[in-house]
Amino acid sequence: MPVKELWVNHEWGAAVIFHWIYKNFGGPGIIWFKMIIWMSITALCYSVCRRENARPVHIILVYFICFQDFFIGINSRPHLFTYLFFTVFLWAMSRYEKRPNLIFFLPLVNILWANTHGGVAAGLGILGLFFLGNWYASGKIDFRTAAAIFLCLLTPLINPYGLNYYKYLLPAVLMDRWYIGEWRPLDLADFDILNNYKILLAIAALGMALLFERKKIHQYLIIIFSIYVSLKHVRHTPFFFISAMAFLPGILSNGGVSRFLDRDKFQSFMAKVPLTLRNISATAALLVLALMFSLNSFVRRFSVDERIMDLVTPVSYKQGGGYVVPRMMVNKIRKLGLEGNIAVEFAWGEYIIWELGDRCRVSIDGRLETVYTRESIDAYFDFVNAREGRWRNLIDKYPTDMALIRVNCPVYEKMLQEKGWELLSVYYDSALFVRAKNK
Repeated sequence: MPVKELWVNHEWGAAVIFHWIYKNFGGPGIIWFKMIIWMSITALCYSVCRRENARPVHIILVYFICFQDFFIGINSRPHLFTYLFFTVFLWAMSRYEKRPNLIFFLPLVNILWANTHGGVAAGLGILGLFFLGNWYASGKIDFRTAAAIFLCLLTPLINPYGLNYYKYLLPAVLMDRWYIGEWRPLDLADFDILNNYKILLAIAALGMALLFERKKIHQYLIIIFSIYVSLKHVRHTPFFFISAMAFLPGILSNGGVSRFLDRDKFQSFMAKVPLTLRNISATAALLVLALMFSLNSFVRRFSVDERIMDLVTPVSYKQGGGYVVPRMMVNKIRKLGLEGNIAVEFAWGEYIIWELGDRCRVSIDGRLETVYTRESIDAYFDFVNAREGRWRNLIDKYPTDMALIRVNCPVYEKMLQEKGWELLSVYYDSALFVRAKNK
């Protein structure tokens, strides 16, 4: 398949870190690293809440709603760094009033962010909203924040690709990836997924509408921004959960809604509890909840049928789904000594490279537009969705020796009837086709 002349690997730093962890600590090390990131995000958000004088009852309420759906959305991928650095930005903003120069720490953070994930654009976005919010609240232009924004625009240029980084990033941010499940809009009418998100969305909308405070306008803008990006793309829902965990408890605590959420008896009881004990108890409760959901994720990912290995991958077409990789098929390819170019399910591309990179070249993988041309991407999705008049382009135009696809994808039936191709094996939800000469 044709690829781009320059591969701007905006996640190279994350790859180096994950490789080091995997090499020294194996798969469990990756899981524990993810848990540490989760706990760090939670701790930073909690620190923001305490800075905003949020009451423990509101913190626990918001965090309890957030945790299940929030943690489902965070996986062992480079996005972890975006969510962590996004939270660091919120944390620095919350301390701006008393420690304004702390904002100049963010351009340094941006260097790390730009070299671990392209989500650095989100940091620039919320810093811009912080500037606009302060301008509206005070009526004065905040030159310190403006200078920080300028530096944050420059520091991402400290990367292996220089200006080419931005040449890749801008089109990538605007690119429509409708063919990938996690890049599709969130369907609020679908009550099978992310129901906690919808509950939190209702609370946030009601709280911001009833409890508007001019001095907190930047918090409202950031929450609204996170709602917008999460509704536009499912994969961005963690932005909303993080923004809500940082700001929403303070909004609820400092407004009239407290009359409805804090009962008199509860207030009387809490007044008798020393402040230090309350803070320790709230922190412990959050840590227990975080650990509980982390372990739940750990168990779910490793308590799977022995026929499959559970890895987090996007859904590439409507009928497809699941988060499994075809381990048995890989073993069969290796056992039979098969090699050559393989038309592979999008979600399995990187796994095939990992396992069979010495003998097979894939048609596509998760790097998508960073490596493959638009022509290559279109050819793959025409193939897997069996688009009339175009689906054969992938296997006819490009030298293809094998096809490893899901049995429930549209092209499966087409391949069964295609001359010159034979079904070699079917196992679980995967099917391996080979050209007759390659059998």
